[in-house]
Amino acid sequence: MNGGLAHKEQKANRLYLAHLDIEEALNYLRALSELDDLPAEKRSASHPFATEAVFVATIIIYARSFVDSEARGMALPKIGPSIFKGEPDLKTLHKQVMDMRQQAIAHTDWRYHGVHLPEFAAGPVERQAWRPDYRDGLEPWKLFQLFTFANNVVVSQLIAMNVDVKAKPALRRAQHHHGPLPETLLFLA
Repeated sequence: MNGGLAHKEQKANRLYLAHLDIEEALNYLRALSELDDLPAEKRSASHPFATEAVFVATIIIYARSFVDSEARGMALPKIGPSIFKGEPDLKTLHKQVMDMRQQAIAHTDWRYHGVHLPEFAAGPVERQAWRPDYRDGLEPWKLFQLFTFANNVVVSQLIAMNVDVKAKPALRRAQHHHGPLPETLLFLA
């Protein structure tokens, strides 16, 4: 163990952290929905930047649990995409989200962030860059389904592990209302 916790406790800690991250991502999606629903006359010139910032934050927060992190023996480094077992559409969407995070949001892969020198440029400083459309193919309602499903599986696994949920109100509510949660249950927060 190298001074860390037992594997079961590490897994429980990672699952709980994933639950918190996914809940936060769901809250960002709700905020994004409010921004998207704002009437045009109430939108400022910075509205596109605000919606993009909230969307990017949503992806970053959701993805945290699926990328390696420094856990110092207190939690598993990440959870895997195996939580989407038997759900090929959600697994594909999850991969799209993770690819967007890895290639366009956290890194500047050429596919999403490139530059070129226009044909009639006066000098090399006049390069032009293209920006990614972070929301390309990632509709908020699809993300809500993905995040909700992932959260349900995480909560179900925690409950199945008989983890003490006394200090975890969201898990306690889920267990109280639903008993042991099946992996396919869509528990809307």
